[in-house]
Amino acid sequence: MNVGVIVKIEYRLLPDGEFSEFSFTGFSGTIAKKTDRTNAGIVHETVIGLKIPGINNTKTSLLDGILFRKAQYRVTDGNGVVHLVGTDNYPARLEYTQGINGNAGSWNGYTATINHQAPQSYQLQ
Repeated sequence: MNVGVIVKIEYRLLPDGEFSEFSFTGFSGTIAKKTDRTNAGIVHETVIGLKIPGINNTKTSLLDGILFRKAQYRVTDGNGVVHLVGTDNYPARLEYTQGINGNAGSWNGYTATINHQAPQSYQLQ
C-alpha cells in the first residue's frame, strides 16, 4: 500500500508523559522532513501540519496546554509507518491559530503546526 495520508497523531509531554491521541480532521495531516547544511553541521527539521475542526473551550484548553511545551509526537501514516518527532533532548513544539471565516463552507477551527529541529547526531530511541 502506498497511501500518502496521516491516519493518527499522538503526543506526550516530556519527560514523563504517556502518549495521547490528537483528534484532527481526516486527510488534513501532513509531515515534511528536510535536511540543511549549516556552519554548525547538518540539521534535520520535521514539520507536521494538521487541522482540528470546530472551536470550543475544551479544544482551546488542550491546545493551550501543549502550546510551545516540550513534547514528542508519534505520527502514523497510511502505510503503517510510525514517525517519532521529538526526543527528550530535542523536543518538538506545537503552535496554532484559530479562525472562523464568515464565508459559507469556509474553515471553522484550528490550524496547528508542530516543529522539530535536531542536529545530525541525534538518535531516536
